[in-house]
Amino acid sequence: MQRLRSWFEELLLRGTAQLALKDIEWLEQEAEEAAHLQMDFLSTLLKQVASEGRKLVLGGGEEQQLLLHSSRLYQYVQLAGQR
Repeated sequence: MQRLRSWFEELLLRGTAQLALKDIEWLEQEAEEAAHLQMDFLSTLLKQVASEGRKLVLGGGEEQQLLLHSSRLYQYVQLAGQR
């Protein structure tokens, strides 16, 4: 959870315009790891952010959709960190 929190805070500092394919690949790896740990909801959230991020990086996505999915992911991470 800490890695996800750190990544998200870094993304906020960099801005979505600085999102790169390496970020997308990292999110996809994290989604696979979450699925392996049977954290299905987290895996789904990560896949949604990765999908929207990939669309944005390749020029066909909407920043608003990326921010929406990223916010959901961040809220999940925050709630999980409180437990």
